[in-house]
Amino acid sequence: MRSFINTVAVALAASSLAAAAPAQKIVQLPGNFPNLADKASTASTEAGAFGQLSNIGGKPPKFSDDTITSIELVSLNEIIETFFFKNFLLQLDNSTFLSTLHELDVSKEQLQAGIESILNVEKLHAINAETALTNAANNKPPIVPCEFIFPVDDVKSAVVLANRFTDVVDGVLNDVVAKAIAAGDAGFVPGIVSASQDEAEQNGGFRTWLHERAQSQPFLTLGSRVFGYSLLQDFIKPGTCGANKDKINLQVLQPLIADDPSAEDQDITFEFHVQDTRLDNFNGPSGAQSFISKPKTTQCGNLFINYINGLSIISEPVKSCNFGAGDKPSTATAFFPQKENDIFGSVIAVLTAGTNFTSVDEVIAATEFGFAALEVQEKPLF
Repeated sequence: MRSFINTVAVALAASSLAAAAPAQKIVQLPGNFPNLADKASTASTEAGAFGQLSNIGGKPPKFSDDTITSIELVSLNEIIETFFFKNFLLQLDNSTFLSTLHELDVSKEQLQAGIESILNVEKLHAINAETALTNAANNKPPIVPCEFIFPVDDVKSAVVLANRFTDVVDGVLNDVVAKAIAAGDAGFVPGIVSASQDEAEQNGGFRTWLHERAQSQPFLTLGSRVFGYSLLQDFIKPGTCGANKDKINLQVLQPLIADDPSAEDQDITFEFHVQDTRLDNFNGPSGAQSFISKPKTTQCGNLFINYINGLSIISEPVKSCNFGAGDKPSTATAFFPQKENDIFGSVIAVLTAGTNFTSVDEVIAATEFGFAALEVQEKPLF
């Protein structure tokens, strides 16, 4: 598994999150999901989601190529979220999976009702994205399900993971909106903003189940489509996404691994691999600038860890580093200035050559390795 899942494993200090998917039964989505022609199923999904797809008619808008890339990313994300919550729901009949339920602030019945609702919501989000791709104006082929990985085997781990990826997804959708407006595709924005707000509501529920404040911080952490696409690789079984291989033309970043920080100043050591074998299993387009195969510099003095939190980018110089040869891990250590900057909630960490960035896009352009999706660990409310 890659950085995101490994980060959750470290955060939970649980040996159950292994490099291979657990042995529990995994249900894959049908190859024609979402099936836009199945009106009866859609009506049932709307009932389970407590709301319907938009009924606003008119000629569907034709979007720019860059916005189509965004919609393809959103479509893949919604398909994976549907898979995740479908399997989450399935595991609620598994006593081993429920072994950590007592650590959550929710009963099994409440949890089941909540996950059922979220599953139906994600199905509608997937239908909405595919409709935008395949309508008469754009006429693009749909994103189709691959074989996916359900990488957790207990209920608390599943809620923590849902919280993590929703934090990242909310930041990604912020970037999708900004780029759609820049491309002149403002007609795409209302649906995405509405879905993003729904994801944020879901995350408040996850945090409450984890004995945390419903909101982690005053402004959700900025993100990027590149972060989102990199994250989705963690849920795709390598070599199974050939049907989508030449569709989503986005870069995938190499991972950073680190322990979650506590709510205090400290040094954080990040681990990464200069030679990353993920290229063999990459699920993205063959022509994309997919990986940075090795760092552009091997001088610690030229490297910075950039912490993206809320609407801020905080750069800290690398204090020490070690570049491992071959398949040996490399490390970089930097200060984490939590107190001075009131850093709480979701933190995206990226190793760059350079500092003083004014946007996430500038951070990505200077990236050596990244990203790590971290969560500042606080004492439970109760």
